[in-house]
Amino acid sequence: MPREPDPVLRRLRALCLALPEAEEVESFGHPGWRVRKKGFAYYERYQGEDCIVFKAELPVQQALVKSPRFFTAPYIGKHGWVSLRCSSRLDWKEIADLVGGSWRLVAPKRLVSGARSRSARPPAARPRAR
Repeated sequence: MPREPDPVLRRLRALCLALPEAEEVESFGHPGWRVRKKGFAYYERYQGEDCIVFKAELPVQQALVKSPRFFTAPYIGKHGWVSLRCSSRLDWKEIADLVGGSWRLVAPKRLVSGARSRSARPPAARPRAR
């Protein structure tokens, strides 16, 4: 019988792919998501621990890593990347905010401003899915 996909990966994948123009790629053997060829989130196993990796502005990174749930991502941490340990209880609202913030940091400004204007419209004005 096939193994059930990792529930954290499944949920992270849904969050990432809901962002405009996001696509899933494999990077160094790990699932990752990018927008227009720029990575904004990864799911990896580091030193035996599953982690969600995302980009943050440096002051945000410094604030996050004060908590034991987070650590500076190896190799790319100097650019603001942060790893969230999946071993603790996960707050999916927080993860959505962090991943969305990472997407906004790497996505082209026009795409970000377009996404903001679409989400600012009242629900009745949004186009319906076909």
